[in-house]
Amino acid sequence: MNKSKRILWVEDDYTTIAAIMLPLEKNGIQVIKVATYLEAKELVEKDRSFNLFLIDLILPYGDGKQGDDTLYGVELIRYIRNSLHLTTPIIVFSVVYDNAVTLELQTLGVEEKLQKGTFSNQDMRDRVEEKLCKDIAPRS
Repeated sequence: MNKSKRILWVEDDYTTIAAIMLPLEKNGIQVIKVATYLEAKELVEKDRSFNLFLIDLILPYGDGKQGDDTLYGVELIRYIRNSLHLTTPIIVFSVVYDNAVTLELQTLGVEEKLQKGTFSNQDMRDRVEEKLCKDIAPRS
């Protein structure tokens, strides 16, 4: 893989992604990890050069207050598509299975929605690498 490939992975449970992330990094892919909606939003505002976004749907907001995690991943995707107008591929990696959410994700141009626990780490790495091979350069 090309060392210039960059992924923003938005996931608040790093144990979930470690087995997938490390082999990607060994293949020369730069994986930037953030855990909250606010971290991701601020990073994407400053740096739009990612080749792929991997986003969990259930995320903490990130303001330091205790509270329920909600579908801030969907809010982030809306922000990326509707406010920043980025067309960078997005893979959703989540336990959320809801038809209305799935329909909205399709409307927002999400490339793929993967249900956590339904595929192997190798399958996930293969899908990520497949998306990166299709994307030659970051898109804005």
